[in-house]
Amino acid sequence: YAPPGQSPVNTIFAGSNTAGLWKTTDNGVHWQNLTDQLRLPGLGVIAIIAKPNGTEPPTTMYIGTGNSVGFFENYGVGVFKSTDGGNTWAATSLDYTAVEQQPIEKLMFDETDATYNTIYALGQSKLWKTTDGGANWQNATATLTLGYQETFSGAEIIPDLANTLVLSTKKHGWPYSGANIYKSIDAGATWQVISPNASNMQNPAGYYFKTEAFHVDASTFAPGKIFAMYNDYEEITNAQGAIIGNTLHNKPYMSLDLATPDAKWQVLNATVNTDVGFFGAGFEISDADFSVIYSGKLCLQKSIDLGSSFLPALSSSATTCPDSDDQHADLRGFQIYTPNTGGVNDVILIGTDGGVSKSTDGGISWANLNGSTLILTQFYDITNS
Repeated sequence: YAPPGQSPVNTIFAGSNTAGLWKTTDNGVHWQNLTDQLRLPGLGVIAIIAKPNGTEPPTTMYIGTGNSVGFFENYGVGVFKSTDGGNTWAATSLDYTAVEQQPIEKLMFDETDATYNTIYALGQSKLWKTTDGGANWQNATATLTLGYQETFSGAEIIPDLANTLVLSTKKHGWPYSGANIYKSIDAGATWQVISPNASNMQNPAGYYFKTEAFHVDASTFAPGKIFAMYNDYEEITNAQGAIIGNTLHNKPYMSLDLATPDAKWQVLNATVNTDVGFFGAGFEISDADFSVIYSGKLCLQKSIDLGSSFLPALSSSATTCPDSDDQHADLRGFQIYTPNTGGVNDVILIGTDGGVSKSTDGGISWANLNGSTLILTQFYDITNS
């Protein structure tokens, strides 16, 4: 995560699965750990936001703890706040007990609040909200009941629609059904299901609306809209009506105009050529051009044609995912820092199992930013002989 207002981007924060938060101020030449002082072994940090401070480095920051990426989940201990650029940290009232050990998967500023004191924190089964910079938090999903094995997979604040939020979910376990998309128009006081179905979608023929995970995103380039991707499955049943299998038919990229009453989901591309399943890293739409989309799981992929084609974000001729020091395999997170029309000169940061990399040309070339001091290794077992 790089705080806004930088040119060039030299100050970057990196959250890890089990080794806390790290910071560089010289584009990755040197890194320092900022959270060892908390003395929380195995601390995961997967959500980072900083209050904009013009062109100056941020002073007020928040991190969400835990890890829910991949096969090895790590408990969360809540949201921490720093008022000195990350040098020291203090727990907010959304602490270990309040989050019930859930990882905090995403933090979002409500940018309609000029003080940046209104923040949403997404857990696996709850969305919390503070309006006073973390001093007090409320459950913004108190009226929303999730289904069996259903947990949140994403959250978006919809640009130019006051108090409008969208949440997506994923369903753990088989069969591949039970994921949903929810909308609130009153900042979380009430919720309604807006998942695509036969009655709220244009031209629904050929779609089955069964999936293990929805992924959503919003873009300031398309205010008032929510975009979604998912795997569309047909459930196969036996003579007794029991589900015995699933057949994948579609991988649609869709949009819904939330600003228009009774609007229907519109399919922008029926067969997206990227991983949008349970373990997919989701997707992000450029805020400069909504035909430019980044997504990925094994590696970062890029589309410049509304998802009709995705290629690894490495070169114009690359057709397979790379695995190198510059862009290691297994994408865990990414940030489109400086979007541009057509995506040609986008500045992008990615976090992978191999560390941090940056591109300044829309993904054609990459630089590894690990330096010699971002040395993170996970130990899965210890034995003796």
